[in-house]
Amino acid sequence: MDRVDSEYDFLARMVPQHEEAVEAAEQLLDGTDREQMRTFAREVIERQSSELDLMLGWLEEWYPERDTHGAHEPVMRDLSGLDGGDLDRAFRTRGPESAPCPA
Repeated sequence: MDRVDSEYDFLARMVPQHEEAVEAAEQLLDGTDREQMRTFAREVIERQSSELDLMLGWLEEWYPERDTHGAHEPVMRDLSGLDGGDLDRAFRTRGPESAPCPA
Protein backbone atom coordinates (compact mmCIF):
# COMPACT_ATOMS: atom_id res chain seq x y z
CA MET A 1 0.00 0.00 0.00
CA ASP A 2 1.19 3.48 -0.78
CA ARG A 3 1.81 6.05 1.89
CA VAL A 4 -1.29 7.54 3.52
CA ASP A 5 -0.89 11.31 3.55
CA SER A 6 -4.02 12.52 5.29
CA GLU A 7 -7.11 11.62 7.25
CA TYR A 8 -9.13 11.86 4.04
CA ASP A 9 -6.71 9.59 2.21
CA PHE A 10 -6.94 6.96 4.97
CA LEU A 11 -10.75 6.98 5.05
CA ALA A 12 -11.12 6.99 1.26
CA ARG A 13 -8.80 3.98 0.97
CA MET A 14 -10.56 2.06 3.72
CA VAL A 15 -14.01 2.35 2.10
CA PRO A 16 -13.32 0.01 -0.85
CA GLN A 17 -11.45 -2.42 1.42
CA HIS A 18 -14.48 -2.68 3.69
CA GLU A 19 -16.81 -3.02 0.69
CA GLU A 20 -14.62 -5.82 -0.61
CA ALA A 21 -14.69 -7.60 2.76
CA VAL A 22 -18.49 -7.37 2.94
CA GLU A 23 -18.84 -8.71 -0.62
CA ALA A 24 -16.50 -11.64 0.13
CA ALA A 25 -18.34 -12.42 3.38
CA GLU A 26 -21.68 -12.39 1.51
CA GLN A 27 -20.24 -14.90 -0.97
CA LEU A 28 -19.04 -17.02 1.94
CA LEU A 29 -22.44 -16.85 3.63
CA ASP A 30 -24.12 -18.07 0.44
CA GLY A 31 -21.63 -20.79 -0.40
CA THR A 32 -20.27 -22.41 2.76
CA ASP A 33 -21.51 -25.69 4.20
CA ARG A 34 -20.26 -24.93 7.71
CA GLU A 35 -22.41 -23.18 10.28
CA GLN A 36 -19.29 -21.76 11.97
CA MET A 37 -18.27 -20.08 8.73
CA ARG A 38 -21.80 -18.72 8.19
CA THR A 39 -21.69 -17.25 11.71
CA PHE A 40 -18.27 -15.77 10.99
CA ALA A 41 -19.49 -14.32 7.67
CA ARG A 42 -22.49 -12.67 9.36
CA GLU A 43 -20.16 -11.14 11.98
CA VAL A 44 -17.81 -9.81 9.29
CA ILE A 45 -20.74 -8.32 7.37
CA GLU A 46 -22.13 -6.67 10.51
CA ARG A 47 -18.81 -5.22 11.70
CA GLN A 48 -17.49 -4.11 8.34
CA SER A 49 -20.84 -2.61 7.31
CA SER A 50 -21.02 -0.64 10.55
CA GLU A 51 -17.50 0.70 10.07
CA LEU A 52 -18.24 1.44 6.42
CA ASP A 53 -21.32 3.48 7.35
CA LEU A 54 -19.28 5.41 9.91
CA MET A 55 -16.47 6.19 7.47
CA LEU A 56 -18.85 7.18 4.67
CA GLY A 57 -20.66 9.48 7.09
CA TRP A 58 -17.41 11.16 8.09
CA LEU A 59 -16.35 11.55 4.48
CA GLU A 60 -19.70 13.08 3.56
CA GLU A 61 -19.63 15.43 6.55
CA TRP A 62 -15.96 16.43 6.51
CA TYR A 63 -15.15 16.22 2.79
CA PRO A 64 -18.45 16.76 0.93
CA GLU A 65 -16.80 17.80 -2.34
CA ARG A 66 -14.39 14.84 -2.54
CA ASP A 67 -14.69 11.29 -3.83
CA THR A 68 -15.45 8.71 -1.14
CA HIS A 69 -13.35 5.99 -2.81
CA GLY A 70 -9.58 6.18 -2.90
CA ALA A 71 -7.12 4.17 -4.93
CA HIS A 72 -7.60 0.50 -4.23
CA GLU A 73 -6.12 -2.76 -5.39
CA PRO A 74 -8.23 -5.76 -4.40
CA VAL A 75 -6.72 -7.94 -1.70
CA MET A 76 -9.33 -10.69 -1.57
CA ARG A 77 -9.29 -13.65 -3.90
CA ASP A 78 -12.04 -13.92 -6.48
CA LEU A 79 -14.44 -16.24 -4.64
CA SER A 80 -16.96 -16.59 -7.44
CA GLY A 81 -17.44 -20.18 -8.51
CA LEU A 82 -16.16 -21.61 -5.22
CA ASP A 83 -18.25 -23.40 -2.63
CA GLY A 84 -17.94 -25.67 0.38
CA GLY A 85 -14.42 -26.34 1.64
CA ASP A 86 -12.74 -24.61 -1.31
CA LEU A 87 -14.65 -21.41 -0.51
CA ASP A 88 -13.85 -21.70 3.21
CA ARG A 89 -10.11 -22.09 2.54
CA ALA A 90 -9.98 -19.25 0.02
CA PHE A 91 -11.85 -16.93 2.39
CA ARG A 92 -9.61 -17.78 5.34
CA THR A 93 -6.40 -17.11 3.46
CA ARG A 94 -7.70 -13.78 2.10
CA GLY A 95 -4.48 -13.33 0.14
CA PRO A 96 -3.85 -12.38 -3.43
CA GLU A 97 -4.83 -14.96 -6.02
CA SER A 98 -1.21 -16.00 -6.39
CA ALA A 99 -0.91 -16.85 -2.68
CA PRO A 100 -1.04 -20.56 -1.86
CA CYS A 101 -4.26 -21.81 -0.34
CA PRO A 102 -3.66 -24.34 2.46
CA ALA A 103 -5.44 -27.68 2.23
